[in-house]
Amino acid sequence: MRGNDGVQVKETRQRERGIHGQADGAGELLFRLGHAAKEKDKTALVHGNLHLPTGWARFPVASGAGATFVSGFSMSNPADYLASLYSLSGKVAVVIGGTGELCGAMGEGLAAAGAEVVLVGRNAEKARPRLDRIHAAGGKGYFVSAEASEKSALQALLATVLERSGRVDIVVNGAGVNSATPFLEIGEDEFDRIVKINLKGVFLGCQIFGKYLVERGQGGSIINLGSMSGLVPLSRVFTYSATKAAVHNLSKNLAREWAPQRVRVNTLVPGFFPAEQNRKILSPERVASIMGHTPMKRFGEARELVGATLLLASDAAGGFITGAEVVVDGGYHAMTI
Repeated sequence: MRGNDGVQVKETRQRERGIHGQADGAGELLFRLGHAAKEKDKTALVHGNLHLPTGWARFPVASGAGATFVSGFSMSNPADYLASLYSLSGKVAVVIGGTGELCGAMGEGLAAAGAEVVLVGRNAEKARPRLDRIHAAGGKGYFVSAEASEKSALQALLATVLERSGRVDIVVNGAGVNSATPFLEIGEDEFDRIVKINLKGVFLGCQIFGKYLVERGQGGSIINLGSMSGLVPLSRVFTYSATKAAVHNLSKNLAREWAPQRVRVNTLVPGFFPAEQNRKILSPERVASIMGHTPMKRFGEARELVGATLLLASDAAGGFITGAEVVVDGGYHAMTI
């Protein structure tokens, strides 16, 4: 590269291609990240089928203890590479709302990735089928009863998990309720109940578990369950929409607040997934309206939240993701007219 003006980038790339054979996507990406190889750095390192110059091998996939460096993976062994990104072995995940349909599926996914999963809810019987599947697959998990909107209950939950599992690394705040009461008929009791569970529950979950993660000093991931109604106004679910919009805002503020301590806070945003809390408002007319606005022309399935959950939970795959709203909606939010 001539001088400091970057004029001969093309020539430099051609030299690199000559040294390392066919430049692949990873090499191009690392080049674009700012490494202009100097003449003295052109010693090639061979890792599996990937040939990289010495300087490039120093770009980490994740920072901190146990980081996986680009120089450490082998493209000839995809399973090992995927495990290095998404394995949650040794981690403990607390899934508040884990007896529900969506968070239950997320809990199963976390367990399948190697985490010990704590399903939190009110009803042990609802957790049993999930735990049976987790255990049958060789995973680890257990149920703890707790009221998500009560501070003392969540403090006791944290104490129980620390006593039993020794640590907490991942927290999912997913407890929620819904209502289709017309706006002018919403009573204060109903309003307060929805706000208490949907917003106060997330607030307390973040406050209690976030304090632990910040003070522990080893980072962590908090995943708050948002909603499409937290991004755009949806009819008939007024109080629910207001609480979810607040959850989205709270998550972004906490992401900024705790980023220096490597505690990541993100919002997972499902589109339309038939679940216990919303089936009663899915009239044929509403379903037709939803399908007309969803390019994929179907509802989501709970298992389709697992991939995004693992991305946000993993320090290796998602270590630079915080303050994000990860939308899983079949294209609903991309539509206008």
